[in-house]
Amino acid sequence: MIDKALVLADLQGAVGRWTLAGGRAAPVPHRLDAVVDDAVSIVAGETRAGGPRAMFCVVTKGPHLATDTSLACVAARLSAFGVTVSGLRRISDAGRHVVESLYPLATRYFDQGPTAPALWDLLADRFDRDEFLAIFGCRYDSSLVVSGARAIRDNGLTPGELTRIWETGRRPVSRDTLIRHYGGRATSALLGAGDATQYDWFRGRLPVGISRIASSLTAFALRDDRLYAGAPVIVINGHVPGLVDLFDPVAWLFDLGIEGSGVQIGDVRRALIGDDSRPEHCRPGSLRRDAVDHLMPLADDRPVTSRFNLVHSSDGLLAGLTELRKLAPDCASGPDLLTAGLIQGGLTDAEIERIVLADPRVLPERPSGWLTDMTCGLDLKACTAEILRFVPPVFGPANQYADGVRFDLLDRALRQPPNSVSDGPGADAGVLKEPLVTVTALPDARDEARGTAIIAAGGVGVLAPAGGTGGRFGGYGVPETDPARQKALVPAFIVRRRRLSAIDIRLANVRHWDAGQPGRVPMAVMASPTSQAALHEWRDRLVEPYRRSVRIFAQHGIYRIDVGLLNDNPRDGWVDVILRDARGRPSLKPSGGMGLLSCFVLSGLLDTWEQQGISYIASANGDDVGYRLNPGIIGYLDRHPMVDGVLAGVPWGFSACVQRAGVSIAVRGDESGWSMDETGSPLAHPLPITVRTYDVGGALCMTDGPYGSHMSILDGGRTPDALFNTNQTYLRLSAIRRILNETDADHHVEAVRRLTDRQPLSLEDKVVMVDGVERHARQLSQPAHGILAALRRVDVVTLTRRIEPGIRGTYAALKNPADVRFGQLALDRMQEDDDDLLL
Repeated sequence: MIDKALVLADLQGAVGRWTLAGGRAAPVPHRLDAVVDDAVSIVAGETRAGGPRAMFCVVTKGPHLATDTSLACVAARLSAFGVTVSGLRRISDAGRHVVESLYPLATRYFDQGPTAPALWDLLADRFDRDEFLAIFGCRYDSSLVVSGARAIRDNGLTPGELTRIWETGRRPVSRDTLIRHYGGRATSALLGAGDATQYDWFRGRLPVGISRIASSLTAFALRDDRLYAGAPVIVINGHVPGLVDLFDPVAWLFDLGIEGSGVQIGDVRRALIGDDSRPEHCRPGSLRRDAVDHLMPLADDRPVTSRFNLVHSSDGLLAGLTELRKLAPDCASGPDLLTAGLIQGGLTDAEIERIVLADPRVLPERPSGWLTDMTCGLDLKACTAEILRFVPPVFGPANQYADGVRFDLLDRALRQPPNSVSDGPGADAGVLKEPLVTVTALPDARDEARGTAIIAAGGVGVLAPAGGTGGRFGGYGVPETDPARQKALVPAFIVRRRRLSAIDIRLANVRHWDAGQPGRVPMAVMASPTSQAALHEWRDRLVEPYRRSVRIFAQHGIYRIDVGLLNDNPRDGWVDVILRDARGRPSLKPSGGMGLLSCFVLSGLLDTWEQQGISYIASANGDDVGYRLNPGIIGYLDRHPMVDGVLAGVPWGFSACVQRAGVSIAVRGDESGWSMDETGSPLAHPLPITVRTYDVGGALCMTDGPYGSHMSILDGGRTPDALFNTNQTYLRLSAIRRILNETDADHHVEAVRRLTDRQPLSLEDKVVMVDGVERHARQLSQPAHGILAALRRVDVVTLTRRIEPGIRGTYAALKNPADVRFGQLALDRMQEDDDDLLL
């Protein structure tokens, strides 16, 4: 039976203390008796549907709120303060589950001990002091630190016995105990020369007793005969087993919410609940302070202490939502304002459920660097903004659906070992099979004329991928956005007395084929997050109409992980080890060449070029200064309707150095026998294989897969007798549309996702610069050539690096700085034979 008069008197007293303390954030209802009636109905089992709210919870802890009257007092205070009380839930015989749900970090530290270097640093700051030596007779060492769970195992204790040991740290330690366990010298260090009879070692000044080290991490430095035969030890979170007892056999969960811009979670913690675990330190009018001051009715006469402090209250809206999801998932399934704000901000359900609600570690250098720490006490708007800063939209429309990479695909990839390859459904088996289907007669006069006519009719579009980060070219010691690493944009070449970049040369080749009709050959440049700004600046400097007609479409980044954090990863999975800058912003990276096709579709370019009447795509890396659009290949495709694409290969290349008159001279060559030094002179004799450094890349070959033999590219080192893939690619536009349609998806986003799902994926480790510091990143890589298995037939044309009359283009990509010199030599030779450039 609820004593309503007692509940009303308690509420009136609380309201008065709120007013005096200035802690009331919402107008108190004039009719407090109606508030009491509502609280009584909540305790009786009624629920309130209400409207959308930002969810959180309060859970009773210990024996003091075990009666209906005491519960009604809490419900009435919550309602009068402005909190929406939706219901009261009984939780029976689930103490361990409650503790793991409300205190996940504390439980983790109890099981594992400190899990991050920052926590060890804090422990050293607290205990690595001369006073520790005076008290314990030895200096602090990390080997003295043990988790609570390990202390139980090592010493054959029960959880209850460890709890009893821990409780001694909450009470002052007597002089007699100090002398018996620590000796006279330590006693003098603690009590001084006066007449003091005890030392309060609960959060005391000296490095002994119970110390709060960080959020959710507490350490007890002590000697006790029950622990390691009385040797010095520092036990981590030994209070956790005792927490379980506080929620057993019964705990009560208040299902709460905040609506609109009135009372906020910080107000609730500070003024209504009490924001210190020590009740005597809380604000007057709060539950904890009123309880210790005997100003509210309680169900038990035991003292209210830092352990028996009445309730657990969510300290933030994100923490509250995660707690409700674990303890009362049906309560948390309603309309939640925080979730709605995150969805409006661009996050997908998977990102909310599997990253945000997992409470990732977002500032690993801080001891309290978890997402719930960053959002503690924030109002709804600030909490939503802070979450989106640490967990920006990646897999939804705001980030162009991660270029077709699903969350599950990335999750699967980041859980596999580095440098391994995982085949998607239908991926090729990688079995080399000869011979290649090779186009040997290009350029053929018939194909050349046919292709030239198609280009003149506006039937060809040019793609120039320029999204690479250029680590080998510009150096891994500079940020990925540094101009030195934008190799397609570095003005490193001289053509007809003008200084040009590789992408300038590509545009000059397009202008040649435009033949005075700008836009006849549409050009699109693919950027990445690291090159996008620089490419837009480049386009803005172009003369009209190319300033408007050149299309820039972007790859979009996905998460990558910080390899340096893996050893300190406290949980399975990767959400705690995402590569981030010092402010916690994730460093995103596109997934590789597969993004060229994905972005081409998702950006709308496929639809646009189909509507313009484009039939063929010609693509080559934006830094390949030797590439020239070849009308003969276009004509060949048009003459062979069963061929979906043509790839260009070259004999496998190598670099070397030779000594002349004591000077080291750079050399380039390939397996056709061609060679040239950095002055442009051919070598008199072939170089032995032992001094050659072969290019690393893809080998063009036929492979046997689940659906038969098809063209493939095997990535890695030199493959004997195979051509090196130049990434110069010609595709029939209708073939791209066909393989999308074959996914049976009902819209283009799902089609790209299904196509991406089927491609092989691998992880690659890279050295990157973040905040001026080298970091080791592990990232997903999906090469574009995975789609070759879906094409009907792909043929190969062999290029030559020999620049001779009648040869249209070559292969001269920029991989490292020395390539600039050899690229310039190729350009010089090409200018001697009326190169296809219009400046």
